Amino acid sequence: MGDLGRALLNYLKQVLWALFLVYLMLIGIAYLFGKQVGYEISIWVCLGIALLVTVSFISIYICSALWIAVEERVKERFHRRAKK
Repeated sequence: MGDLGRALLNYLKQVLWALFLVYLMLIGIAYLFGKQVGYEISIWVCLGIALLVTVSFISIYICSALWIAVEERVKERFHRRAKK
């Protein structure tokens, strides 16, 4: 389980880094469009997009972690049956 935990932690770091980059781009977009349509509207729209992106990334990470956990359990069960 130690290798699995390290792999999931490394994957989480990658997901968080990607989220950080998306947030930086959204801040830039909010600033650029803020000059045209107003900063308040631009910020609210970008915050909404950031929320959707965050929920998407979190759901993808959780599904991946669950998938990996299920695969590990299936492997353990298969190896236990093979030994008998």
